[in-house]
Amino acid sequence: MERKTLLIAVENLKGQCDFVSLGTTNNVEIIAFKTKNKDDFSHLLSKCLQSLRQQPATDKVKGKIAFVKNTLTATSEKWQKSPEKALLDTAMEKIREAGMYMAYPLTFRNTVYAVQTA
Repeated sequence: MERKTLLIAVENLKGQCDFVSLGTTNNVEIIAFKTKNKDDFSHLLSKCLQSLRQQPATDKVKGKIAFVKNTLTATSEKWQKSPEKALLDTAMEKIREAGMYMAYPLTFRNTVYAVQTA
């Protein structure tokens, strides 16, 4: 079983969260981060994980912790692949649908595309 994740930097991400899921397309989950730099993804995820671990361990919090841990694992270089242009174009559409814009195109240089196998 494969788990595919595309992590993208969206400088003007709406809301107060450091990252948000933009949904799934073609079995790839697209996650947008409030940053200019893909090197910030791990830091933002780790910060969120610390915050979640300080909250009461409800089912909702446990689910969020699992999501963050899985996404953090996806940032490991051993899982990274080069995204296809069609996937990057779809991610741009998801950004527009969410009411955001980007002043730069998505490329393999400013995204992390992870394909994990179970």
